[in-house]
Amino acid sequence: MDLDRIKILMISLFIFTLCSLLFYYPAHSASRGMSIISDLSHQSGKLGAYRALVIGINDYKDPKIPDLETALNDTRAMAELLGKR
Repeated sequence: MDLDRIKILMISLFIFTLCSLLFYYPAHSASRGMSIISDLSHQSGKLGAYRALVIGINDYKDPKIPDLETALNDTRAMAELLGKR
C-alpha cells in the first residue's frame, strides 16, 4: 500500500471509531438510568444555600512560581459578585 492509501484508511478508521462512540455513549447512559432533567426542582439542588470558597494568592513562597499582581483583587470581586446572587 502506498502512503496516501494508508492515510485515507487511518482517517476513515478514526472517523468510524469516533462515530461509533458518539452513538454508543447515549445508549449506554440510558441503560444506567440516567436521563436529562428539563426543569430543575428541589431534588436537583436548585433550592437551598450555596457556598463558595474563593482563594486568591498574590505572593507565592516558591521562587520558581512568579508572583501575581491581581489575584487578590480578582478574588474580592468574585466574592462580591457571588454574594449579590
